[in-house]
Amino acid sequence: MDGSPPGSISARHISGWIQTDILSKWFDHFVKFTKPTESDSVNLVLYGHNSQTRNIEVIEKARLNIMAVICLLPHSTDKMQTLDVEFMKSLNTYYTHEVSKWLHHKQGRVVTHFHIANLYKDTTAQNSINCFRKTGAIPCNRDVFSDEDFAIHIPYMYTR
Repeated sequence: MDGSPPGSISARHISGWIQTDILSKWFDHFVKFTKPTESDSVNLVLYGHNSQTRNIEVIEKARLNIMAVICLLPHSTDKMQTLDVEFMKSLNTYYTHEVSKWLHHKQGRVVTHFHIANLYKDTTAQNSINCFRKTGAIPCNRDVFSDEDFAIHIPYMYTR
Protein backbone atom coordinates (compact mmCIF):
# COMPACT_ATOMS: atom_id res chain seq x y z
CA MET A 1 0.00 0.00 0.00
CA ASP A 2 1.60 3.21 -1.17
CA GLY A 3 2.46 5.57 1.70
CA SER A 4 1.28 3.31 4.52
CA PRO A 5 3.36 2.57 7.62
CA PRO A 6 5.55 -0.53 7.47
CA GLY A 7 3.65 -3.66 8.47
CA SER A 8 0.25 -2.31 7.42
CA ILE A 9 -2.27 -4.73 5.95
CA SER A 10 -5.16 -4.22 3.57
CA ALA A 11 -8.34 -6.14 2.88
CA ARG A 12 -11.61 -5.21 1.28
CA HIS A 13 -14.90 -6.72 0.28
CA ILE A 14 -16.75 -5.80 -2.90
CA SER A 15 -19.76 -4.68 -0.81
CA GLY A 16 -17.66 -2.16 1.13
CA TRP A 17 -18.81 -3.69 4.43
CA ILE A 18 -16.75 -5.63 6.95
CA GLN A 19 -16.99 -9.41 6.68
CA THR A 20 -16.17 -12.03 9.34
CA ASP A 21 -13.09 -13.29 7.48
CA ILE A 22 -11.72 -9.76 7.05
CA LEU A 23 -12.31 -8.99 10.72
CA SER A 24 -10.51 -12.21 11.69
CA LYS A 25 -7.53 -11.25 9.52
CA TRP A 26 -7.48 -7.75 11.01
CA PHE A 27 -7.79 -9.15 14.56
CA ASP A 28 -4.71 -11.36 14.11
CA HIS A 29 -2.79 -8.29 12.92
CA PHE A 30 -4.13 -6.25 15.87
CA VAL A 31 -3.00 -8.87 18.40
CA LYS A 32 0.43 -9.03 16.77
CA PHE A 33 0.97 -5.30 17.28
CA THR A 34 -0.80 -4.74 20.63
CA LYS A 35 0.85 -7.76 22.27
CA PRO A 36 -1.60 -8.10 25.20
CA THR A 37 -0.28 -9.74 28.35
CA GLU A 38 -1.64 -10.65 31.77
CA SER A 39 -0.20 -7.41 33.19
CA ASP A 40 -1.00 -5.27 30.14
CA SER A 41 -4.37 -6.39 28.77
CA VAL A 42 -6.20 -4.80 25.85
CA ASN A 43 -9.84 -3.70 25.55
CA LEU A 44 -11.40 -4.05 22.12
CA VAL A 45 -14.48 -1.91 21.49
CA LEU A 46 -16.90 -3.17 18.82
CA TYR A 47 -19.90 -1.32 17.46
CA GLY A 48 -22.26 -4.26 17.36
CA HIS A 49 -22.38 -5.40 13.73
CA ASN A 50 -23.01 -9.16 13.38
CA SER A 51 -19.61 -9.62 11.72
CA GLN A 52 -18.13 -8.55 15.05
CA THR A 53 -20.46 -9.61 17.85
CA ARG A 54 -21.22 -13.04 16.38
CA ASN A 55 -17.73 -13.79 15.13
CA ILE A 56 -16.97 -16.73 17.41
CA GLU A 57 -13.42 -17.03 16.05
CA VAL A 58 -12.56 -13.45 17.04
CA ILE A 59 -14.31 -13.73 20.42
CA GLU A 60 -12.37 -16.91 21.20
CA LYS A 61 -9.08 -15.35 20.06
CA ALA A 62 -9.78 -12.32 22.27
CA ARG A 63 -10.36 -14.60 25.26
CA LEU A 64 -7.16 -16.54 24.58
CA ASN A 65 -5.20 -13.28 24.22
CA ILE A 66 -6.43 -11.75 27.49
CA MET A 67 -8.56 -9.12 25.74
CA ALA A 68 -11.89 -7.74 26.89
CA VAL A 69 -14.45 -7.30 24.12
CA ILE A 70 -16.82 -4.40 24.76
CA CYS A 71 -19.87 -3.84 22.56
CA LEU A 72 -21.39 -0.38 22.29
CA LEU A 73 -25.05 0.16 23.12
CA PRO A 74 -27.40 -0.27 20.16
CA HIS A 75 -28.27 3.02 18.44
CA SER A 76 -25.64 4.92 20.42
CA THR A 77 -22.88 5.23 17.88
CA ASP A 78 -23.94 8.76 17.00
CA LYS A 79 -22.78 9.74 20.49
CA MET A 80 -20.00 7.23 21.07
CA GLN A 81 -18.10 6.74 17.85
CA THR A 82 -15.88 9.75 17.91
CA LEU A 83 -14.79 9.43 14.32
CA ASP A 84 -18.37 9.20 13.02
CA VAL A 85 -19.46 12.34 14.87
CA GLU A 86 -17.41 14.78 12.84
CA PHE A 87 -14.16 13.41 11.53
CA MET A 88 -15.42 11.11 8.76
CA LYS A 89 -17.41 13.85 7.01
CA SER A 90 -14.42 16.16 6.74
CA LEU A 91 -12.14 13.24 5.93
CA ASN A 92 -14.49 12.18 3.15
CA THR A 93 -14.44 15.71 1.72
CA TYR A 94 -10.64 15.75 1.93
CA TYR A 95 -10.39 12.30 0.33
CA THR A 96 -12.67 13.28 -2.57
CA HIS A 97 -10.48 16.33 -3.21
CA GLU A 98 -7.27 14.26 -3.07
CA VAL A 99 -8.68 11.61 -5.44
CA SER A 100 -9.63 14.33 -7.93
CA LYS A 101 -6.09 15.74 -7.80
CA TRP A 102 -4.57 12.25 -8.10
CA LEU A 103 -6.73 11.35 -11.11
CA HIS A 104 -5.88 14.66 -12.79
CA HIS A 105 -2.13 14.04 -12.43
CA LYS A 106 -2.25 10.32 -13.23
CA GLN A 107 -4.68 10.22 -16.11
CA GLY A 108 -5.66 6.76 -17.28
CA ARG A 109 -5.01 5.16 -13.87
CA VAL A 110 -7.58 4.27 -11.23
CA VAL A 111 -7.40 4.64 -7.46
CA THR A 112 -7.30 1.29 -5.68
CA HIS A 113 -7.14 0.36 -1.99
CA PHE A 114 -3.35 0.32 -2.36
CA HIS A 115 -3.34 4.11 -2.89
CA ILE A 116 -5.61 5.14 -0.01
CA ALA A 117 -2.95 5.48 2.72
CA ASN A 118 -0.92 7.80 0.51
CA LEU A 119 -3.97 9.95 -0.24
CA TYR A 120 -4.75 10.36 3.47
CA LYS A 121 -1.22 11.15 4.64
CA ASP A 122 -1.77 14.90 4.98
CA THR A 123 -4.92 14.85 7.15
CA THR A 124 -4.66 16.79 10.39
CA ALA A 125 -4.65 15.26 13.85
CA GLN A 126 -6.47 18.30 15.28
CA ASN A 127 -9.69 17.29 13.50
CA SER A 128 -9.69 13.89 15.18
CA ILE A 129 -8.85 15.39 18.58
CA ASN A 130 -11.88 17.69 18.34
CA CYS A 131 -14.12 14.65 17.75
CA PHE A 132 -13.05 13.06 21.03
CA ARG A 133 -13.87 16.32 22.81
CA LYS A 134 -17.29 16.63 21.14
CA THR A 135 -18.38 13.11 22.17
CA GLY A 136 -17.26 13.62 25.74
CA ALA A 137 -14.59 10.93 25.53
CA ILE A 138 -11.62 13.21 26.30
CA PRO A 139 -11.89 15.01 28.61
CA CYS A 140 -14.53 12.72 30.13
CA ASN A 141 -18.03 14.25 30.06
CA ARG A 142 -20.54 11.94 31.74
CA ASP A 143 -23.46 14.20 30.73
CA VAL A 144 -23.29 13.16 27.05
CA PHE A 145 -25.82 10.38 27.75
CA SER A 146 -29.19 10.74 29.43
CA ASP A 147 -31.12 8.06 31.32
CA GLU A 148 -33.33 7.68 28.24
CA ASP A 149 -30.33 6.48 26.21
CA PHE A 150 -30.20 3.39 28.46
CA ALA A 151 -33.94 2.68 28.40
CA ILE A 152 -35.17 -0.58 26.92
CA HIS A 153 -37.10 0.08 23.74
CA ILE A 154 -39.88 -2.44 23.14
CA PRO A 155 -41.50 -2.14 19.72
CA TYR A 156 -45.26 -1.59 19.68
CA MET A 157 -47.03 -4.80 18.74
CA TYR A 158 -50.32 -4.55 16.89
CA THR A 159 -52.83 -7.25 17.69
CA ARG A 160 -56.41 -7.71 16.55
